[in-house]
Amino acid sequence: MSLSSLTKVSLAETIRIALPSEGNPPYSYSDTTQPKGIYVELFNALFESSPYRIEFVYLSSARIRNEFKRNTIDIECCPLPSWREGEDAYSHYSKVAFTTEDIYVFPKNKVQSLPSLTGKAIATVSGYAYLHEKKFSRIDFNSELSILRMVANQRVELGIVDRYIAEHLIHLNSFPVDIGSVHEKALRPIRVHKNKKHILPELNRAISQLQKKQKIQKIFKQHGINHDSTF
Repeated sequence: MSLSSLTKVSLAETIRIALPSEGNPPYSYSDTTQPKGIYVELFNALFESSPYRIEFVYLSSARIRNEFKRNTIDIECCPLPSWREGEDAYSHYSKVAFTTEDIYVFPKNKVQSLPSLTGKAIATVSGYAYLHEKKFSRIDFNSELSILRMVANQRVELGIVDRYIAEHLIHLNSFPVDIGSVHEKALRPIRVHKNKKHILPELNRAISQLQKKQKIQKIFKQHGINHDSTF
């Protein structure tokens, strides 16, 4: 690398991207010494040809929203605007990058029909927002892994977990739980702080290019996710 190239790298604007310190495999992992997972690969691909330098910042899920508001981080992956009510003043969003599903999980052989969530006590992740969350009582845990453990041990009767995280962790840990119906299907954009909104045109172009070349699909498939509805 030439001296001029080194100077360009050192002078590049840094974009700070939040990742959950507790890990949400296969999206991200708790080993901060070697960032890996879908999110890391996705952002590396999105910014590969950009003039920006990216830095992954590990924070608890409960802290990410507060640190985004304080602008100690520039990007959060990847909440819906409806999950961040009251935060429009400092939030901008990219085009949709991918699609996910939040699903209900139950102790083994104890799947319930859920005609209504009213009055239900549901295990959730601290710092996350959920569709219809005002209708039920939240029991907050620090991660989806904690939720699955509590459901498996029948400490709670119902939880909401991202489908791909649930499938990954259930297979890895042989949790005795059953997957129920879909709570919410979410079209996931990238949340960008207002102070970095100037990166949005290039970020949106990068998303479109990766989608056209099916590179986002390939990243997910490399982590065992083959649902066509994700892309």
